[in-house]
Amino acid sequence: ARALGARRMILDTRGDLVEARALYARLGYEETAPHNDDAYAEHWFSKTLGRPATSP
Repeated sequence: ARALGARRMILDTRGDLVEARALYARLGYEETAPHNDDAYAEHWFSKTLGRPATSP
């Protein structure tokens, strides 16, 4: 995503997917306000991406 110019990743998940929410937190995602109205989305996350690595 970084290499394609993305600056932020967003995702959502259900409340019963406890392991998924723990994984997202471990990977640096922070819980945010809702960003969609998906019937199955109960938790929303966002992560700011750094600049892509450059080749020497």
